[in-house]
Amino acid sequence: MSPLADLFTLTARHAGFVVAAYALTALTVGGLVVHLVAGHRRLRARLAALEARAGRGKPAS
Repeated sequence: MSPLADLFTLTARHAGFVVAAYALTALTVGGLVVHLVAGHRRLRARLAALEARAGRGKPAS
């Protein structure tokens, strides 16, 4: 077999692993993004509540 044919054979045998690794990575990164966005919203709501409690709402424009 030629080196190129060997490469394609090796790639085909490991394709499932590579696809699973990319899928797991995408799920992990997506989960981190969701976690960060939810935390940001939670902190903004908490800050707004604290500002309202202190009588410092958003300034009128």
